[in-house]
Amino acid sequence: MTAENTPIDSGLEVVRRSTDLPEVVNHPPAPEFQIGERYEKGQSGALPPEYTDQHPGAPTKPRRKRTLWIVFAVLFIIVAIVAIVVGVVLGTRESKDTTKSGSTAGSSSGDINTTLLRKNSPLAVTGWRNGSSLNVRLFYQGDDGNIRMNGYESGSKKWTASPPIDTAKAGTALAASCFNASNFFAAPNATGSSSLLYFQIELFYTNNASLIKEWNFNESSDTGASGSISSLTFRTGASSRMSSYWPSLVFQDDSGTLTEIFYNSSVSQQAWNQRGLGLVGRNNSGLAEVPLTTNLAQNTNTPVDFGMGIFYQRDDFKPFDATRGTNLGAWSANNLNVSIPQNSSIGSFSVPRAGDSAKRTNLYVLWQDASGNIQYNWQDDNSGWKGPATSDALKGADLGTSIACLTPTIWPVTDLQPKFDLSRCYYQVGGSLREVQFDGSNWNVLGFVPLTGS
Repeated sequence: MTAENTPIDSGLEVVRRSTDLPEVVNHPPAPEFQIGERYEKGQSGALPPEYTDQHPGAPTKPRRKRTLWIVFAVLFIIVAIVAIVVGVVLGTRESKDTTKSGSTAGSSSGDINTTLLRKNSPLAVTGWRNGSSLNVRLFYQGDDGNIRMNGYESGSKKWTASPPIDTAKAGTALAASCFNASNFFAAPNATGSSSLLYFQIELFYTNNASLIKEWNFNESSDTGASGSISSLTFRTGASSRMSSYWPSLVFQDDSGTLTEIFYNSSVSQQAWNQRGLGLVGRNNSGLAEVPLTTNLAQNTNTPVDFGMGIFYQRDDFKPFDATRGTNLGAWSANNLNVSIPQNSSIGSFSVPRAGDSAKRTNLYVLWQDASGNIQYNWQDDNSGWKGPATSDALKGADLGTSIACLTPTIWPVTDLQPKFDLSRCYYQVGGSLREVQFDGSNWNVLGFVPLTGS
């Protein structure tokens, strides 16, 4: 998953759809798991010649004075050498300390263990808000082929690293999403309480045959177990990427056609269902899927206008925006009006639009330019797309880095909240994983994600 260093005219397309919320039936919850300088003689430190008597017959000068003079000279030279060596050592140490003082733990590229995090690793992130608690799960791949997860909890303000999850294809397609168990496994009451009030994390990746594999976790587990998709035969294109926002997963087939797998047990017994979207993207296109509205219905039998947007890059270099009227309706496209280098990674997130009676979201889409900086476009009213723009916090990314952005999951009785505290994106800088946050006006660097936890 790399980006070309030479840009060509190319474009972004975002496809929109408005869907009836899929009807679902019991999907057993994932089981809980236990979780210097060298002194040279005869040069600067050469001893003076012995004193020669210029007056024969005169008394000889005392040898003791001459000896003391030599001793003092040698001592002076030794002190000078020690001072030089100490100065060099202290100067070097000061330089190192200055370098570290401006960095976050684990941020130094010299500390990167590529066994844990490969160069331009695929990235995926998901998360949720539960009251005042913020939760993030970030996935990446190492040179050993293993997928790993780092979890962040706002209560402890710490990252926790998981053990290796599973081995995947090198440079695997990677996607993640999550949902509240009560959304699909039990009906919550008006306050959202349920005997199954926990979040389940879904990870999707591919094996060497490009077959899609699933790993799911209870929120309290960092080990999890293989999911039901793993026993099926859904396959991506050889160079496809993936993106997910529950209950949808999108990717490309070998022809570049965008394909969706969605969870809906009312459509088929196996619950997971696949369909082509009738949209063709550039081979190895960046992909990002985000919600276009802020809520889901509490009752899965109630039709709702729940739209999903998919950003991708077209082969004809034209950027578009698309909509779909019903659950199985056709997609349509409109111009996003931005050109990006071919095969740039694409990240996106959405937040509620203030005062919008239709409960639409503001959309933000990130991509990498030819110099390595991250650019973004946004849509926060009815006037269309704005940008591109960048920020100091978005500069200096590794060329070809993946970009993963977080939109919290939507679940019954809880709309997507009009807050930016989880509007976070991740990409590599010097091999490290940088975390940035958008506060509604500005981008801020939160630090670097420690691969071994903090």
